[in-house]
Amino acid sequence: AFIGDFSYAFLNGLDKQLWPDTGIPALLFMVFQMTFAIIGAAIISGSVVERIRFSAYVIFVALWLVLVYAPVCHWVWGPGGWIDGLGAKDFAGG
Repeated sequence: AFIGDFSYAFLNGLDKQLWPDTGIPALLFMVFQMTFAIIGAAIISGSVVERIRFSAYVIFVALWLVLVYAPVCHWVWGPGGWIDGLGAKDFAGG
């Protein structure tokens, strides 16, 4: 599939496998990645504090995580990601 599928929707089956090309449990890898997503949302919150309503911020962060953060993370860290395919190595989001 070009975009992906729902094989991991709602963390389905992540507790029973290792992430490809690593010895890391897939669920642990997901938690590690989500820490960077939350840190990104916290950085964004610093720029919009007291400028927009909280409900608008929550909607913005949800859209940003799905439309911006997740695709870029897949490019870099995901199996088959095009930046990963170029041989780039990114450790801890640096």
